[in-house]
Amino acid sequence: MAVNTAWGGRRTAWHDAINAKDLKKLEWLINKWPDDIEITGGSHGESPLMWACYRPPPSGFPEGVRLLLEAKAEVNSQWETMKTPLMFAAQFNHGEIADALLEHGADPTITHHITGKDAAAWAAGAGFKELAVELQAKTEEYRVKVLGQKGGHVKALPEPENGNQWKPDHVFKH
Repeated sequence: MAVNTAWGGRRTAWHDAINAKDLKKLEWLINKWPDDIEITGGSHGESPLMWACYRPPPSGFPEGVRLLLEAKAEVNSQWETMKTPLMFAAQFNHGEIADALLEHGADPTITHHITGKDAAAWAAGAGFKELAVELQAKTEEYRVKVLGQKGGHVKALPEPENGNQWKPDHVFKH
């Protein structure tokens, strides 16, 4: 039996476990219903991995992200939001989570189908310049090492959007 029922809006038991930062419940769900690891819910159809990349505020759920990645959650899923987990981590300045996603094969070159923004641009748009610059470097590295492209694809970062200013970032781990 799948735990595919949402309550309280579109949230599922997976999303509730993440909101509560309940690692034991999340692990139980993974073990009990491993096929539901990509269930959508949240506010806008986010997978549990996407949800853990930015919920609950202010830091996301790094331990939950690592657990979901180890359980083979799709690191580049886009679902209804058409944003990847890396885009969510970037938009909310969660460098630790971005690191974990990149270590598990997140593709920083993926762009949103409407905005055309990659993860670095999401960080820049939210005013997180340090994270944006680091992600931009990771994107260039990915293009060369994984995609076999030649260097020189670095684009200028966009300015912060919607009245955002450049904000102080935390240190992005390498």
